[in-house]
Amino acid sequence: MFCLQAEPASAISSKYETLSKTAKELYERQKETVEQHQAFVDAGTDFMQWIRAAKEKLSKCSEPTGDKESLSSKAWHLKVLQSETEEGQQKLQRALEAGDAACQKADDEEKEIIEEEVALLQDELDSYLDALARTKSLLEAGIVKWTEYEDQYQVKF
Repeated sequence: MFCLQAEPASAISSKYETLSKTAKELYERQKETVEQHQAFVDAGTDFMQWIRAAKEKLSKCSEPTGDKESLSSKAWHLKVLQSETEEGQQKLQRALEAGDAACQKADDEEKEIIEEEVALLQDELDSYLDALARTKSLLEAGIVKWTEYEDQYQVKF
């Protein structure tokens, strides 16, 4: 006769409970990781939408050509864009914070990808701010040239 000694039901039940608890904990960690990553993606998307719109507005006033009135109008629009940069910096800051939070839960490979994305977002803002400053300088120089021309024209006649 075969006599198999089965594991007591309490031991099986205990192993099941431990396995179930471990699975739930793993699920919650994965869920939190996904939520943190999604928050980063959403914040990054929000920033990129802002930067695209800002760059489009900048392109409309970036050509330092036209008469003095046209250049003055472009300079005024540029000042509006400069006043809106704080909004972009806040959106970037939210993305950076979300990226940092996502990195806390990510593995090394995901962390590296997130850090690269964060660097790209920062580069986008830096590039935009440089273009804004360069455009301001060019428009101001154009206005000065027009003023000099008008002064010279008035003196001759």
